[in-house]
Amino acid sequence: MNYRLLDHRTSPLGNAYLHDVYELSNDRVHESIYCCMPDGMLGITVILNGECWIDTGGCWEKQAVGSVYGLITKHQFIKMGPGYREITIGFLPHVFQSLTSVSMSSLLKRNATDLFYLFDRFVVEQLLTQLMLASNDAEILAAIDAFILSTRRDIVPDRRISEGFRLISASKINQVSDLSSVLDLSTTGLRTL
Repeated sequence: MNYRLLDHRTSPLGNAYLHDVYELSNDRVHESIYCCMPDGMLGITVILNGECWIDTGGCWEKQAVGSVYGLITKHQFIKMGPGYREITIGFLPHVFQSLTSVSMSSLLKRNATDLFYLFDRFVVEQLLTQLMLASNDAEILAAIDAFILSTRRDIVPDRRISEGFRLISASKINQVSDLSSVLDLSTTGLRTL
């Protein structure tokens, strides 16, 4: 299994929207299995070559070519076929919701959710095509920027979301009650926000 991190900060929208972008591949002649742990990150995985399956509790479920990952609540095993290659786009958690009108609470918690469920078919097909045709990191990042521009909604995020994310990262606040107190919100108001 090969893992390569791309410098997403070189793209115009990278710093504002992205946590990371990486390429994952399996150049072995046999399948490779790895484990993902829930870490609160949300992202999009696009399979460029080969096949991938997720263990759904004793059964391997084939993954869609494009899917959203990260909403799992426990560890997850993923199997990559020989010749597998993917691009994964990790979004900053507090901005991912601004790309879709579908509530994150409605997504699957046991595995990845197909991109066609969340975004317009034309936009998803355009992202898949551009990533498959990309021959270098600059073209990969340009495809991601084009996707962000075509999906972001003109909603100004509540400043408390950004402040909450900053507080969680910097202060290690991990209780809803503590965070809601600092942001001067009720716990219900914070959860709703």
